[in-house]
Order: sequence, then C-alpha cells, then structure tokens
Amino acid sequence: MGSKSSKAAAAPKNAAAPKAAATQKVEEPKKEASVGGVSYDTFLKTLEEVRSSQPQNLCAKYLTTDLFNSFTEEQKAILEQCARTGVENPSSALGCYAMTPSDYDVLNAFFDPVIRDYHGAAADAVHVTDWDASDVGENGVLDMSKLGLDELSMRVRVGRNLTSFNLPGAMNQAERIEFEKTMLAAFDKLISMEEYGGQVYSLTPDFGNGEENPNKISEEKYQELVDAHIMFKNMDDDPYLKSEVRATQPQNLCAKYLTSDLFNSFNDEQKAILEQCARTGVENPSSALGCYAMTPSDYDILNAFFDPVIRDYHGAAANAVHITDWDASDVGENGVLDMSKLGLDELSMRVRVGRNLSSFNLPGAMDRAERIEFEKTMLAAFDKLISMEEYGGHVYSLTPDFGNGEENPNKITDEEYQELVDAHIMFKNMDDDPYLKSAGIASDWPYGRGCYVSADKQFIIWFGEEDQLRIMCMKKGSKLNEVFDRLRDGLDVVESIDGIQFATSDKYGYVTSCPSNLGTGMRASVHIKLPNLTSDGTDKKAKEVASPLGLSVRGTGGEHTPIGADGTVDISPRARLFIKEKEIIQNLYDGISLLLEEEKMAE
Repeated sequence: MGSKSSKAAAAPKNAAAPKAAATQKVEEPKKEASVGGVSYDTFLKTLEEVRSSQPQNLCAKYLTTDLFNSFTEEQKAILEQCARTGVENPSSALGCYAMTPSDYDVLNAFFDPVIRDYHGAAADAVHVTDWDASDVGENGVLDMSKLGLDELSMRVRVGRNLTSFNLPGAMNQAERIEFEKTMLAAFDKLISMEEYGGQVYSLTPDFGNGEENPNKISEEKYQELVDAHIMFKNMDDDPYLKSEVRATQPQNLCAKYLTSDLFNSFNDEQKAILEQCARTGVENPSSALGCYAMTPSDYDILNAFFDPVIRDYHGAAANAVHITDWDASDVGENGVLDMSKLGLDELSMRVRVGRNLSSFNLPGAMDRAERIEFEKTMLAAFDKLISMEEYGGHVYSLTPDFGNGEENPNKITDEEYQELVDAHIMFKNMDDDPYLKSAGIASDWPYGRGCYVSADKQFIIWFGEEDQLRIMCMKKGSKLNEVFDRLRDGLDVVESIDGIQFATSDKYGYVTSCPSNLGTGMRASVHIKLPNLTSDGTDKKAKEVASPLGLSVRGTGGEHTPIGADGTVDISPRARLFIKEKEIIQNLYDGISLLLEEEKMAE
C-alpha cells in the first residue's frame, strides 16, 4: 500500500489495431483517408479567441497553433478530443481532459505546462508517492480535539484509473460494462471482509447480450443515495463532461446521433475521421445536419453514425434504398414538360447535380496537392467538351500554379473572377463560409477551384466547391425537360473519360460531401413570379404554401438572398434522396401547377 513504485501502463483495451474496413463499392482514394489535408483553422481560431477573452483557460493559454501543429496527425486528433471541453466551455479553468493514461506522455508538450501552471509547480518537479504517515503528528496521530474541536465530519478521497482501460472520456458502453464487471471481484473481496462488508449499488441497466445486472437499483433508490450524498449526480447535466450542443440545439442531427457510446464504438482511426466529419456541427451548433463526409467510403465505414442522420434528415424508412433513373420518356407528354401549358411564359430554368470522383478524397479531406491533381485530372474532360460543337467553351481557373514551377494555363485574374461571380457563373470565396471552413472544404483556397463554361453559357461545371464537381445546365425557355436532357448528356460525356468515375453508394446513390445532397445530388429549379404570395415583400407566405407541396422557395440569387422586386422567386423540389431523377422534374412541374393555383387564390 505504501509502495513508491507503479506498474507499467498496459495498452487501453480498445486501442487495438484498426478494424477491417467495410466492403465498399467505391475505389480507394488516391490519398489515405486520415486527418491529413483537413484544416484545423476554425478550431485553432476559436482557441485564439478563448485565449484572448478567457485568460484563466489554461488549455487555450498553452495550446498555441505552433504547438498543435508540432504533433503528428494522429496525435492532433486525440489532442483535439482532449481540448474540446475547453473550446466548448471557454470559462473553464483547465479546459482539458486526458483520454487515455498515455496521453500525459504522448502529449506531454501540451499537458506538462498546463499541469505545472495549475499546480504552481517548478519545471523540474517530480511527484513522489508516500503513504507512510508514522512520522506525522504524534506518532502518526493527528487529533483534532487537541485544537478544541469536537466530533467532525471527515473525508479523504482519491481518484484512480486502471492501466488496462481507456480513461472515461474515451470509453464506449461495452468498455464501461467490462470495467464494472472487472471491479466486482474487488467489491466481493471487500464485502467478504469483516471490517468492510457492505453492498454494491449499480445504475447499469444490464450487462448486454441478455446478461442481467445483479446489483441494479431503481431510480428511487438512486435518488435516495444522491440525497444522502452517497452517490454522485447525473453526469449528463455537467456541460464540462459532455457537449452542450445536443441539449441546446435539438435540430443538430450530428449531435443528436453522435453519442459518446457510438463514438467510442469505432476504432481509433475511425474516430479520427469521424471527428473531422462532425467538426462543423460542433463549431457551428446551429447547423441542421452538422456533418460532412471526408471520403466516399465514410458512408459505409461510419454507417452506424451516418445512416440514422441520413434517414432522419430525408424522412426515409429504415430499409429504403436509392434507385437512379434518368429515363424521363414517360413524364409529361412523351417526356415533354411544357411550362407554357401552365400559363407561364419564358422562364429561367436550371438543373444541377453534385458529383465526386471515386479515386479522390472528398473536398474536406483534400490537401493542396490533391486539389491540384484533381483539377488536372478534369482537364481531359473539359478538353473533350471544348472540342465538341454542341459545347465548346472555356476553362476559368483560380489556381495560382500547379506547383514545382508548372504554370496554370487557365488561370484568370482577380478582376475576371469577380466578373464571373457577378454574372452568377462562378461561386463565391468559400473561405467566407463557416460551415465549409470548419469541415476543411474551404481549405487551400483558391487552389483547385474554378469552372468550365460552354460557349453558349448554358452548361457549366464548377470544380473544387462543396463537392468536387457541381455540373449544371440552364437556359431560358418553357420546356423543362430540355435542361434535364442536356444535363444527362453532359454527364455521360464527362464520365466517358478514362480515369473519371463518379463515386456511388449501394444504399444512397451518388455520393456527396453533405448528406443532404446524397442520391440524385440534384436540384432542379425555375424562377417564377408570385406577386400575390410575396405582396409583403418577403417569401414567408410563399414558403408556407410551397412547403406542403414538397417545394423549397429561395431568393433569385440562391439561399439567403432576397426575392425579386416583382415577386420573382426560385422554386425547387426538396427531395434529393430515395427519389428518381425523372421524378424530381415531374414533381417540380406538378408542384408549380399547384403553387400557381394558390397564387391565383391569393389575389
């Protein structure tokens, strides 16, 4: 008991070799699906803000950008877990927890200054354990009555963790149960001893696989023990021990489904990737989804997390499987959807899809070199389109150079870029989007970003945005099927090039970074005038009417933009997943027909 030595720490139970990856349809990415290439910019920026506003937060004080970047990618992922409570609870005094016993050694460059600052210790201080109290007081006796005090309530406690288990922050449900069962031998020994005796009170509902817990107590008994100050309170109420997002932001599906038990059920490599996927939901708690995939295979390997998120967001049954079908010959009148038959004149029509190549990481996990390699891979497809009479056109690239002294022949100036943005041809600076920035999707801007534009400016391909490719067809006219058919033909041309294969999932169709766009990856829209439903100058009434019809209403410049002065709004079907491509344009046509009836009734 009074030993000054300690046992060597054994490896934590779930820190074993990574589990085998699930079978997947997609090809392996060219780069390993690890933390590499993902930006920690927002995490580190938040730490900087905490450092300046909360000087008592020792985690923020010592976890500088330089120190963080001095660790390996695997260590960074663990360190971010350790520091998460200090970021989410900036008023913390310490702001960090270790996840395994070895963290204090592996991450010592961080933990050591934090520890010495908090404890006011010298840089060379080393702790010595000594329980021999024979030389304290009077032959080891410290009698408080000699200070004039009567009987007192006295208590001494220590915290201990077993070397063969992870620390609580990294345990999953199975390991917590295994730990409890391991401790039963010690409790049985204590109970058998005359000087101890006693009883075990457990909150664990069961030990899994049909095994009952013989020590389980009722909720009433638990409350009795809490009131008697024998048992600790519900730890889930402590914001420092848990993330506040789930409690305060119920719409955040990432927080809703990514429980500690689920997170800890993955192996260490998978945890590192999953943390990248979920980072945007933690750093942007008001998110509706709160997650992005980092590689095409994430939807398979991390399916226990992604599947409930996807089905909740899309309102899908547990057994729903996406089916791709572009054959629109049976929609409308022999495949023709003529908006003029609804009393509409020439309209602005647009259909776009998100696509990613199976041989690359998704944008959130790409580094600069991979973004450049992806752009160069796509040049073959752009060259083929340019050579075709029905497309022609030009490539506009923002990439400053291709590295190693190689110039980018398609590079445009800042002024040309702004012209394309103003003309709604090119996307805006992604670095301004906090959701994309947290996910690493906006990293390395502007490398690997640009667009191909056909000669008639009606067929456009963005590259390097939220998805590797956003492929769209647009025109003014009345026949909705024309943009749909041309888009389908363009997709066939792009995927006919050697080395270009779109990533797909057996369950979810075409793979996209955001689970909201899975399946078709399609958004089909038209601009129509609804002066009566927008008579108050807003789209509030139009949204109320359109929502039950399965339609989304946006401003003419896209999401979060104002409606037109004449009441023009952008209308599109909400459904992307577990719906066929041809059904989307049919739904758009039918939905607009019903919406126009509501518009007429609002006169």
